[in-house]
Amino acid sequence: MPSTFWQSEILLTRITVPTGLRGPTCFPILSIRNFETEALFSPVCLLLRAVVLSYGLWVRRFGSEPQIVGQDLLLSGAKYTVIGVMPRGFRFLDPQIDAWVPSQWTPQFIENEKTNHYLTMVGRLKGGVSIAQAQAEMAALGKQLADVDPWDSGAVLVPMKEQVSGNVRPVILVLLGAVAFLMLIACANVANLSLARGSARAREIALRLALGADRQRVIRQLLTESLLLSCVAGAIGLLLAFWGTRFLVLLVPSGTSATPQVDSRLLVFTLSISILTGVLFGVAPALRASQSAVLGPLKEGGAQSGLGAGGHGLRRILVIAEVALTLVLLTGAALMLRSFEKLYTQDPGFRADHVLTLQTRLPRPKYDEFARRVQFYGEVVQRVETLPGVVAAGYATDLPLTAWGNASLVFVENRPVDPKHMLISNIRVVTPDYFRAIGMKLLNGRLLAQTDGADAPKTVVVNQTMARTYWPGMDPVGRRFKRGVADTNSPWWTVVGVVADMRQGGMDVPVRPEAYFPFEQADFFWPDSLAVRTASDPLSIVNEVRQQLAQVDKDQPVANVQTMDDLVDSSIAQPRMNMLLLGGFAGIALLLAALGIYAVLSYAVTQRTREIGVRMALGARFGDVLSMVLASGARLFAAGAAIGLVAAVCLSRLMSHLLFEVSPGDIVSYASVVIVFGVITLLACYIPARRAAKVDPMVALRYE
Repeated sequence: MPSTFWQSEILLTRITVPTGLRGPTCFPILSIRNFETEALFSPVCLLLRAVVLSYGLWVRRFGSEPQIVGQDLLLSGAKYTVIGVMPRGFRFLDPQIDAWVPSQWTPQFIENEKTNHYLTMVGRLKGGVSIAQAQAEMAALGKQLADVDPWDSGAVLVPMKEQVSGNVRPVILVLLGAVAFLMLIACANVANLSLARGSARAREIALRLALGADRQRVIRQLLTESLLLSCVAGAIGLLLAFWGTRFLVLLVPSGTSATPQVDSRLLVFTLSISILTGVLFGVAPALRASQSAVLGPLKEGGAQSGLGAGGHGLRRILVIAEVALTLVLLTGAALMLRSFEKLYTQDPGFRADHVLTLQTRLPRPKYDEFARRVQFYGEVVQRVETLPGVVAAGYATDLPLTAWGNASLVFVENRPVDPKHMLISNIRVVTPDYFRAIGMKLLNGRLLAQTDGADAPKTVVVNQTMARTYWPGMDPVGRRFKRGVADTNSPWWTVVGVVADMRQGGMDVPVRPEAYFPFEQADFFWPDSLAVRTASDPLSIVNEVRQQLAQVDKDQPVANVQTMDDLVDSSIAQPRMNMLLLGGFAGIALLLAALGIYAVLSYAVTQRTREIGVRMALGARFGDVLSMVLASGARLFAAGAAIGLVAAVCLSRLMSHLLFEVSPGDIVSYASVVIVFGVITLLACYIPARRAAKVDPMVALRYE
């Protein structure tokens, strides 16, 4: 049996508690068992004035009281009975929800809310029924409903796992890909170092074998050394992880249900990776070194002994792979940086400076009367605006960047009705000075005023998107529309002004049609967000605002006190975290790649010391030797960059949904990455090149 769910807030004594209002079968559908008694979730019990508490609220507010079940609580002025406590860790859609109460489906409620769209339906499929089959049945049911109500648009089924992790999953996949690339780059560096180390010890190993050492014993020794190094590195990595989680917690957006932590699974995973890395990159060099001919390395000089041309070629291939992988990571980080820069400089449609925001919640039944609510909002705004340093104050149903608002069907006068293409607008109820407090720009007509009272003609202000969408090529001022469908008893509202578009759902979310209704005329939604524009630091007047609210209603709580700048910062927290994490991985990869190129060229210079001495003895100049080594590094970079660019073009398309107004093929990002990476590669090549150019020919000719 399906059940519905939506989020609201209720007042627990003087604490505002986010709540989920739902149907009586919601918890059985989710297969959640209460740890007190399963019978508490019976539909009969949930149809009463009952409340289920979250584990967190039970611990914080009631001290884990075992006898909490059966106690009465006062929620928004109404008495509710506690019938259960949810298990620890239960989170459903929103981790901030602390209580659940049953919804009351009265005929009046259904009639009033049938044109609004804010319910979430939850259902469990029967055994053996797929999502596709259920969707087909819902489509057939939607057609039947359309015959009764042409405005019913049907439903789309979404698996719960996809609904919960939908926003996070793409980010996690991109970051996992970045971690995998970084792991491959680190492994390539380890392989390079292992090959170089094995080459340097070739004569030592040959001498051991010549003196009768068992080959198996040599392999075990080399493998033990490799495992020891990898385990030590893994331990250091865990220490860095413990420290790094503190930094990650600061980056995680507020409201996220999970926080990064180092647990037993991570410890086991790290230990396994350390051992696996030690074996993979210890066995191959050990086998190769133990297979070296005994006489060859003993006859050659120390610097000339090694793994031969095959070893040098393998090291170069590893460096090219490092460069390619690093360039892919750098490109992803550059795209994210460009995207964040676009997002950060995006015009939100309001002025965020010097604005204090807070939320109140008027409890029922104390404020059920519309006139009493109007009196509360008007008196609070009037009192706050008299405070020293306050420029303007206003109430609204939702603050910018926090929510879309309440969507409602609208019927535009003199516009043909198409049931297949319903007109929907987000509805906000505001006090007149809200526009001035937020700093919204008027484009046409006028703003709402104190004269738009209960007895005045019904007026409304719309945003630019609504004006352009519903009255294309026309002046919307003076046009009329009503909430709901054409045959509803809803009154006509006359547009008196057009304001600039304002970002409501987030800085990266497109603007939708939106209408602002005067609070004295709109009794359908309750404003709960107060915005106060000040001439100085907005936080300096918090206590004064609280005092004014208490004088109007001493029992009125104040929650979520913050500045508008904080709201803007919170709205871009997720993109900022993505950019910083991917940028951090790319920075580490860049360092590893530069070290890899430096190590290969340094080893090559050491191996070619005698050759360089001969060249200089025959007349080669400083610049000739310098350019020879630099050219060798440039060839490695060019080969890796060519491969990396192709891979970056292909893979960057996978993260297109994470970008804001930036194309996955952004030329500026690609060019910047190649230039920066090229300069760093040049610096990494210069040190061994300069050392090679300063070799004394006489010393080099005697070098072994």
